[in-house]
Amino acid sequence: MRDPEVAQCLQTCGACDYTRLINASSMLTALRLARWMEYQRPVVEHRLEAAANASVAANASATVFFGDSLFAMAADKDEALLCASRAAPCANAGSGYDTFRTAFGRAWMVCGARPGLIYVLFGTNDLLQGASVDAVASRAARLVRYLRRCSDAAVVLVSLPPHAAGHNHPFDERAVNARYADVAASENASFCDIHAPLEDDGRGALRGDGLHLTLEGYAILAATLARCRIRSV
Repeated sequence: MRDPEVAQCLQTCGACDYTRLINASSMLTALRLARWMEYQRPVVEHRLEAAANASVAANASATVFFGDSLFAMAADKDEALLCASRAAPCANAGSGYDTFRTAFGRAWMVCGARPGLIYVLFGTNDLLQGASVDAVASRAARLVRYLRRCSDAAVVLVSLPPHAAGHNHPFDERAVNARYADVAASENASFCDIHAPLEDDGRGALRGDGLHLTLEGYAILAATLARCRIRSV
């Protein structure tokens, strides 16, 4: 596919043949045409890499982890951490700083990968930017609905993890998680509660910033997601 074709496809994503785009000879070139330059360059490059990673999972047995830094930092610590126990193709498409809005900007790539299973973990950055619980739940429903329709994959909506007291994070993730469970039920998706097992660890799962996970926390996350996968398939 020539670059002008890729550019035109990206500008008219509603009618885009994602399979042709996935098979393009220059995926990174295609992604760079996606007009994400309102972000700082390192963040842009991180998003491009995450979207390219998503494209490798191109069959119905594949798994994609689609989320914010909570997934992305798992790959930073150990590229195979979330995918280690999966014989089928698996891609970590986590990207730092992502909100539901920015997730929609690259969701087409996840759909184009045609995976059989998608884990979705967003919402923390929306809350940090002042979004209400109602707004976050509504955005979650829209994204899950979109992914279900465009990919025909099983979708697992993952709860927000706990956050440590004493930090300037004025939101109630429990209220969001209760709404996420309702969203999953209404959108024919599965719900995976990572909050309880991480909290039961006595906060040793959280880093000093009170939001991100330690290696111990990621081990708990990976095990919990694996159990949710068994229930969802």
